[in-house]
Amino acid sequence: MWYHSQAVPVGETPSRTLYYRPKPRLRVINTDLASRVKLALERFPTYGYRRLACVLGENRKRIQRILQLKG
Repeated sequence: MWYHSQAVPVGETPSRTLYYRPKPRLRVINTDLASRVKLALERFPTYGYRRLACVLGENRKRIQRILQLKG
């Protein structure tokens, strides 16, 4: 076990940064958009997330997240 005084010299890093624990986020998928992505992938199987985003007129980050989570 270590103490704050041993880890970082005083004044260099805020103590809140040292003890920060991120909260796990639940990823929610838009089912309507996911079904549209699936249909577009069946029609264009060689398209990547960028081209699918252009075809669907959606944000590429949303399309990429759906493809990553759905597999």
